[in-house]
Amino acid sequence: AFGRVYLAKKKKTGDYFAIKVLKKDDMIRKNMMNHVMAERTILAQSHNPFIVKLSYAFQSKVLADHRCITFVC
Repeated sequence: AFGRVYLAKKKKTGDYFAIKVLKKDDMIRKNMMNHVMAERTILAQSHNPFIVKLSYAFQSKVLADHRCITFVC
């Protein structure tokens, strides 16, 4: 699924993370929720040096009540 990807640095440890943000309403409208959930499952269960490891996944509310799905790798 397409979304915005940000580079973030954790303040306490200095570790870098890639943060992918998807608009949930867009994913529902495009009938992509199965793809999003499959991506989340694959990232969480992968143990391959060539695939990023999922650290966190959560939903959040942002401006104007747009719900977002966020993956932190």
